Amino acid sequence: MRKVGSRYVINTGTWLKRLDRVRANLRLVPDVYVSSYRLNWFTVKQGTGGIHLSYQVLPKEAEDDLSWLEKIMIVGRRKIEEEQIPSETVIDGQVKDPHE
Repeated sequence: MRKVGSRYVINTGTWLKRLDRVRANLRLVPDVYVSSYRLNWFTVKQGTGGIHLSYQVLPKEAEDDLSWLEKIMIVGRRKIEEEQIPSETVIDGQVKDPHE
């Protein structure tokens, strides 16, 4: 979810396995791709004070499918932390009917 100007954009993402790139410790070795999931959904409701966007996460751990060599190549490296989405966002203002 991002605010672009006066609008909010919600990316519902995918429920497929993601592959996140982690740079290898050695320069000439290819990067390692670590699997993960980001299972989530948004609920949009009209409420008091504006539109309420609720964000829910369904935790799921990916299986450890890295070889021992891949694990050695990324020891001490971390995946890039993703931007955290608040569990509740209220958008102030009146909702305009798109048919008007």
